[in-house]
Amino acid sequence: MELLPVLTVEEVFAVAGAIAGRYRAMVLLAAFTGMRFGELAALQRRDIDLEGRFVQVRRAQAEPQSGELEVKAPKSEAGVRTVSFPASLVPEIKEHMRIFGEDGRTGLLFVGPKGSRLRRNNLHDTWAAALKGAGLKGVHFRDLRHTGNSLARPVAPPRGSW
Repeated sequence: MELLPVLTVEEVFAVAGAIAGRYRAMVLLAAFTGMRFGELAALQRRDIDLEGRFVQVRRAQAEPQSGELEVKAPKSEAGVRTVSFPASLVPEIKEHMRIFGEDGRTGLLFVGPKGSRLRRNNLHDTWAAALKGAGLKGVHFRDLRHTGNSLARPVAPPRGSW
């Protein structure tokens, strides 16, 4: 049986601290909610409740071989869900929305550097650089969701992480 890479809280914050600012909140949400890249890429402002500290997963972005991005319902009924996140992430998400998120209720939470929808390849080089900066190897973005499943909540960021 193959063991999946699981990061510690400190490693998650090390990667989040080493990645480009526009992806920091995405890394933290992926790690502490177990959300997939496509679910994060499809998030709109209206899907986040900062007071209640939850995200409503209603859609996912897919990138089929045609190269055209598709936004649709998650693969299964179980994919449509509400997930909570730690209170310590509220300031991170709020700041991200202020600086990087699109405006309006249906504005995307995460966009690429040129303001367009995120694609996996937007993140490739940035992710590799963040891993190197954090002193980690062999971890893929998708591994963050396994990390979230293994962490006890509530989670406080390590001192000096922001």
